[in-house]
Amino acid sequence: MKNKITTIILLLFLVMGTSCNKWVDIPVPETQIQAQRIFLDERSAEAALTGLYVQLTATTLSITNGGLTTYTGLSADELFNTSPAADLDPFYVNSIPATNGTGINTRLWSAAYRYVYHCNSLIEQVQASALPASFKIRAVAEAKLVRSLLYSYLIQLFGDVPLALTTDYAVNAVLPRTAYNTVLNQIINDAQEAYNNLPSAQTSTLKAKPVKATAAALLARYYLLAGNNSLAETMATEVVESGSYNLVTNLNNVFLNTSAETIWQLPKDQGNTTEGSTLVPASTSVRPVYAIVPSLLNAFENNDLRKSAWLKANIISGQSFSYPHKYKARLATPVTEAYVVVRLAEVILIRAEARAKQDKLTLALVDLNRIRNRAGLSSISSLTKPQLLLAIEQERRVELFAEWGHRWFDLKRNNRINEVLAVEKPNWQPYAALYPIPQNELLRNIFLTQNPGY
Repeated sequence: MKNKITTIILLLFLVMGTSCNKWVDIPVPETQIQAQRIFLDERSAEAALTGLYVQLTATTLSITNGGLTTYTGLSADELFNTSPAADLDPFYVNSIPATNGTGINTRLWSAAYRYVYHCNSLIEQVQASALPASFKIRAVAEAKLVRSLLYSYLIQLFGDVPLALTTDYAVNAVLPRTAYNTVLNQIINDAQEAYNNLPSAQTSTLKAKPVKATAAALLARYYLLAGNNSLAETMATEVVESGSYNLVTNLNNVFLNTSAETIWQLPKDQGNTTEGSTLVPASTSVRPVYAIVPSLLNAFENNDLRKSAWLKANIISGQSFSYPHKYKARLATPVTEAYVVVRLAEVILIRAEARAKQDKLTLALVDLNRIRNRAGLSSISSLTKPQLLLAIEQERRVELFAEWGHRWFDLKRNNRINEVLAVEKPNWQPYAALYPIPQNELLRNIFLTQNPGY
């Protein structure tokens, strides 16, 4: 049965995906995308939705499958590649050419827009179908929430980006870059619609399908990004006080696919996570591809349980290489882990930051200390507002390291990237806070412009 379902999903996405790999270049034949042919019933539409989630974790180091962790980890002060690599070196030294093919183009930009296309196609097909209204509302909400996630990463990586909300080739092929704040408003609108229309309860222990709390958690993240701290606090509080999620006491179990802390996760179609297979070396005698930079190692306090639970080290020729060990399963079986998109600890820290920025310092400290105490650290108190904001930034650094680019995005959101990375990387230049628009996209679309400095 599992193989049959997988076959159905792959066939659906062959139909939907063969012409969208380079969707800004190639018109989609009308015969390939017709709602009446694909979505004759809820089962086929549900399979296509499942196929979207499968796609998000199908390509190694794509934007939703470890790419954000590795590439922004190199760009920030988290990771370094232990061997020279033409694709990786430019990210670490913050000098990325627009011609960078694998990282910038294939795994980040093109992958994101390929998945956006899938979302738009699903939305159009479901809306055009004769399926029950209640199903259509929920299915569209799921697709729009995924679309919001993709665009949230695109604007934080590239700044202004084309805002594609249709599968119409004639429109998409000549889209200019849309202003950052306009895209952010669309992100919030998509997530708000999902919040209004998604079910309240999970129907599966896998937490692979987003529900109302998923949308609330992402809205908290988006509102914090937008500087709307009041709404960020409100959305975060709804998740924290829902009673549906709990901090996991044993830090070794936080990223298991049964974790009570997980709000939304992406199980792979087969196997564990790409980050586990990519970041964990094959043996203790092998140097990891990506290692933790010294400043991050030194950021952990002496008694921080996260350092022993979420980091490991291999000693090669007398040199110690520490690497992320949040996902511990390197092999495909047995399946014990799924890729966590958002978890309760992040939401608590979102609320701490939102409260601190509203001068609710006592409440912010409560949230901050909740995360510290779980890590075996003592509570802190009596901080000024600037001190508290730096303490929250520090806590996010050691709690959310090597997860979905949080550190890179945190430094940018709080206007600290130049101050921090100028110390970490002597050749740092402010323009590098935005990645370059891929050169081949500029050649295809004369209405696209390059970011300054490239």
